[in-house]
Amino acid sequence: MLCAYALRCVGRRDVAEDLVQETFVAALRDPSRHRGEACLRTWLIAILKRKVVDHFRALARRPEVAELLERAREETSFTDHGTWAQPPADWPSPCVDSLDRAAFRRALSVCLSELPPAARAAFVLREVVQMPTPEVCEVLAVTATHLHVLLHRARMRLRGCLESRWSPGGRGA
Repeated sequence: MLCAYALRCVGRRDVAEDLVQETFVAALRDPSRHRGEACLRTWLIAILKRKVVDHFRALARRPEVAELLERAREETSFTDHGTWAQPPADWPSPCVDSLDRAAFRRALSVCLSELPPAARAAFVLREVVQMPTPEVCEVLAVTATHLHVLLHRARMRLRGCLESRWSPGGRGA
């Protein structure tokens, strides 16, 4: 369960496994911090959430070539007048069965792993962990404006990726 949560957040199995290992090391290093107010599983998840935030904080400090490539690709998505060069496809009805939801989760996991690290960090912290915007800005050391740019880019790439990898009824790639 911890590994699945970490994998969903960071998108790479090796990193997720490292974060889970760091979680157990932290728990074993100071077991007295578990005061018994919550079950052990809840305490471990809380530690893991902090480890995920620390991971993204470290990523935010490193400049990425992928972000420069993303900016170039974004510029070709729009005309000089600010309209879509090629409009995104319509999204299907939200009424999907559990098999479609499972396929969607798999596709989303793949798509998240393909995001540039800064965009993935912004999206996961804001949308998955549901961290408030000011805290995400602090963790990633970005302004609110830049965070909104990162989230916009992440959502655009996720939408494009999901359009190519998933469709209701199992007709996706």
